[in-house]
Amino acid sequence: MGNVSYIFAAGIYNIGVNSQFTFWSGAFNKMQIDLNAKEKRFGQKNSFNMKSLLLLIPKMFLPMVVFGIVQHFYGIEAGVVSVAIMGLIGFLIREKIFDIIVKHYKVEKYSTLEAFKNKD
Repeated sequence: MGNVSYIFAAGIYNIGVNSQFTFWSGAFNKMQIDLNAKEKRFGQKNSFNMKSLLLLIPKMFLPMVVFGIVQHFYGIEAGVVSVAIMGLIGFLIREKIFDIIVKHYKVEKYSTLEAFKNKD
């Protein structure tokens, strides 16, 4: 297997799984972003959110753990294929996952709107 296979498998995983985690973690973000500002202030209050951090953990470690376990028992090629299969499964069940994400956004919409009204 070449480098292209590794990149392709990672791309499939990112589309199928990480994109959905990113959408879901967006529901927890209550901080406005001024895209026109020249200076980006990362030290603002409320810029750190524990729920977003907890959703970052599976994005980072889930593919590494699955790859490591499968690679240990079956080899590197099987590890790469397992990461790609996780991405395919995530892509195939995306409608159900997006239904869950939409429900969560509907629950959080009023608190998000209130947080955006209370701009510093």
